[in-house]
Amino acid sequence: MTQLRKVLLVILLVLSWGQKAQGAWIWETQVVNSPYHSLRVYLSQVGYAWQPKEELQLALYLPVQYGAEPNAPSLQVLAPRARLNWSQPIDSALSGELALQLSPKKEFLSLRSGVKLLSDPLAVKFSLLYEDGLALQTDLAFAVNERWALAAHLRYRRNSLLTYELHHFSRGDRQLSLSYTHSLDGSIQSLGLKISF
Repeated sequence: MTQLRKVLLVILLVLSWGQKAQGAWIWETQVVNSPYHSLRVYLSQVGYAWQPKEELQLALYLPVQYGAEPNAPSLQVLAPRARLNWSQPIDSALSGELALQLSPKKEFLSLRSGVKLLSDPLAVKFSLLYEDGLALQTDLAFAVNERWALAAHLRYRRNSLLTYELHHFSRGDRQLSLSYTHSLDGSIQSLGLKISF
């Protein structure tokens, strides 16, 4: 029952804040599997993001997880998540960034701090990340034109992850992102889709 109360509280917050600040709805889904196991996990979440100031972005998410194990499939509504992104320009090309994601009872906690260098059409980001342990993350993005962008992200840790992304921006601030992630030892791979409107 407490899980249902948390979900309803997040929905009320989204509806009330969404009327006061300009924002965007976000839908994300991801399929995670391993060639060494029969388990396949489907993650999906709906969220709403606001940008009250140019350097500040807030978001709330409602995630759902489905585990497609052959003998025991399971559907689970996870705790709501909140995200805060803050960016502070240092000069015209360099900025500092801080990102925090959390859920009630610290079931999920992620903290990232780093610097971003922007030299059109390239953007490079170096970050220190805490999420199930410390990791270094490097991000590289290339804007092909005003509608298309390519990106790659390397998260360096015990089992490093490499992600490739394709972004499409359409009129009206709509965005579509496709991503493919795999661990460098080949034990995990995932395919993701993100739509914001």
